[in-house]
Amino acid sequence: MTFSFFFLLFLTALRSKKAYLFFISGILMGISVLTRTLLKAYWILILPLIILYFKDEIKQKIKYILLFLLGYLIIVFPYHTRNYLKFHTPTPIEFHQGIALYWSIIPLTKSTDYKYLYSKYPKIEEIINIPPHKAGSPDEYKIKTEVKLTDAEMAKYLTIITLYTIVQNPISFIKIYIRNFINLITSPSSYLSSIDIFYKDYFEKQHEIIKKFINDYKTLSFKEFLIITPNLFFRFINLILFLTFLAGITLSFKQKYINKEINIFIISLIVYIIGVTSLTPAYDRYRLPIEPIICFYLSLFIFYIISKNKFGYGN
Repeated sequence: MTFSFFFLLFLTALRSKKAYLFFISGILMGISVLTRTLLKAYWILILPLIILYFKDEIKQKIKYILLFLLGYLIIVFPYHTRNYLKFHTPTPIEFHQGIALYWSIIPLTKSTDYKYLYSKYPKIEEIINIPPHKAGSPDEYKIKTEVKLTDAEMAKYLTIITLYTIVQNPISFIKIYIRNFINLITSPSSYLSSIDIFYKDYFEKQHEIIKKFINDYKTLSFKEFLIITPNLFFRFINLILFLTFLAGITLSFKQKYINKEINIFIISLIVYIIGVTSLTPAYDRYRLPIEPIICFYLSLFIFYIISKNKFGYGN
C-alpha cells in the first residue's frame, strides 16, 4: 500500500512540479523500503528520472532531487543507524532476504567448492552441511538454531554464500535466473490454491509433481500429467497476458497523450521489480505491486486493437 501511495504521489509530483510533493514522495519511498526491502536500491533510478523529466530546468532538478533525498533519508537513516549499532551492518538486509537468495542457488551448492569460504567463515561450513527439509532447502529457523546465528548474521552468511556460488557458477545461475523469471511472470499459485476448495490438497500434489519434473527430470505418468494440466493452462494464460502487456508498452511510446518520461519511470519500475525478484524463486504474489501497471498497458493494447478494428484508427 505504501508503495502504491509513493507511485501515485511521485507521478503527481512530476506533473504538478510542486516541491513539497517530492519531499513527501521521498518519505513514502523510505517507508516502502522498510516495508519491502526489495525496493531499497530503486531510489538510485529516481534521480536520473528527475533529471530526464525536467530537461533544461537545472535549479528545479537540484531542488527536487535534494527534497526527495531528504524525505527518504529522514525515514531510512535512523534504521540504518540502528542496524549498525545493533547488528554491525548499516544496510536494511533483513531478515528474509538472505534465505530468499540462498533458495535460488541450492541446486548449485553440491558442485561448488567452498574451501575458501570455510577458511574465512567457519560457520558457513555448518550452514552448507545442514540437510534440506521437505521443501528442498533448510529453513531459516533450523539455520539459526543449529549454527546459533542472529537474524542479521544469518542474512549476511547466506548472502555471502549466494554471491560466491554465483561467481563460481555464472552460466548455471543464468539458467536458474531465467527459470525464476519465467516462473514469476507465469506463476498461477493463487488460481491453483482456489482448486483446493473442491479438490483437497490439490495444490501440494501438483506442486510436488512439477518439482519432480523440473528438478529431477522425472518422466510423468499420464495421471500426473492430468493433475498438472490446470497449472500448465493457467501458466499459458499468464504468458499470453504478459506478452500482451509487452505489446502495450511498445504501443505506449506511439501515443501522443502519454508522456514519454513518465512512461520511462513506470517501465523502469516494472523492470527493476521483475529483475530483482527473479533473483529468488518468486511466484505470483511477488507480482502484486505491479499488477495494476501491467493491467494498464494490457488494457491499452486491447483498446488500441478494438478501436483500430472498429473505427479505423489507434491513436
